[in-house]
Amino acid sequence: MNHNKFDIEYCILEDHEIQDVIDFYNSIHNSGRNVEMFKWEFLNGVYGKAIYIIAKDKNTKKIVGSQAAIPIQLINADGQIILSAKSEDTIVDPNYRGNKIFDKMYELLISECKKNNIEYIWGFTHAIKPFKNLGFEIPFSHSQSLLVYDIVKAYLYLAGLDKTNTITRKIKILGLTIISCVKFFLYRNQILRKSGFKINVLSNFDDIPDFELNKLASVYSSHFSINLSKNFIDWRVTKNPYAKKSSIISIQKNQNLAAIIIFSSNIDGVWFLMEEFYDNDLSDKEKEEILIRSILILKANRKNEVNLIRTWDFRHNSFSRKLKKTKTKAGLINIEKGMPFVWLNISGKNELDVDSIILSRLSSQGMS
Repeated sequence: MNHNKFDIEYCILEDHEIQDVIDFYNSIHNSGRNVEMFKWEFLNGVYGKAIYIIAKDKNTKKIVGSQAAIPIQLINADGQIILSAKSEDTIVDPNYRGNKIFDKMYELLISECKKNNIEYIWGFTHAIKPFKNLGFEIPFSHSQSLLVYDIVKAYLYLAGLDKTNTITRKIKILGLTIISCVKFFLYRNQILRKSGFKINVLSNFDDIPDFELNKLASVYSSHFSINLSKNFIDWRVTKNPYAKKSSIISIQKNQNLAAIIIFSSNIDGVWFLMEEFYDNDLSDKEKEEILIRSILILKANRKNEVNLIRTWDFRHNSFSRKLKKTKTKAGLINIEKGMPFVWLNISGKNELDVDSIILSRLSSQGMS
């Protein structure tokens, strides 16, 4: 095909084009995205409407590319807020590749981000080459941890994630599920003891005062994290149209909020550990116990609905490494395979070091 014949225009998505871009997305990913899902992710975000760029063939009026940036506030313990944007919906029609469509969409996207006072763009992707060509850093990748309750069902789900899995690979996955199930059983019996924790399962965050949530978030010290306000977590978890179920567990110690553990599920039998807040005064053993108790409560409340728990881990700073260690000590199995993190400073400022960012599963695209 002669790529030179294409006449492409680049513009910001207009409301009347939303269904067209949804159809384009579904034609590539076959995901079943609908208008409700699109509006939740790109129009109704807590920190502002997404900047959504599309590429169109001028002759056919067909959408042939998309690139979005969702505004996300980053905050540190001193309350300093920096506006960033999460890169999403990076798509180019396979029939139109070779026309630098990705580069030109990003040129417009960066220009619009600067107009909206966005200082950094970041995201997760396996397609690192085009991002590196635009000047993005690839400073680290996440890894994953999992906990298996039902060996057979967990194995069938995990083995089915990659249709190219060989027999050898499937045997390794089966071994992993068995080890995970046995490890958690042994760990929970070793660590659980009578404690002073009071544990509640919440349907939303209405019962948690803002100052208490902020107090837990303040353990981030000099690091920056997503501004995990109640409104953000409510949008990301409880109002998420992709999430079929969620479970918010609060833990009190001596009548004070000591931790919040958030689980979510969008696939039958598969749950994601989305976020862990721990009071800084808790010992390592107490954090491990809280996580184990939270997992057991999730299982008890959801009965046969929990076959597998998955989560993301990071190790690019000391805080993230400690969280990863807590999960390992609580009996979860770590898998090094993960997705690269991409990062671009568009402000020219040096107020934020990428290695100081705290991330969790809440940083994912919202489909879980």
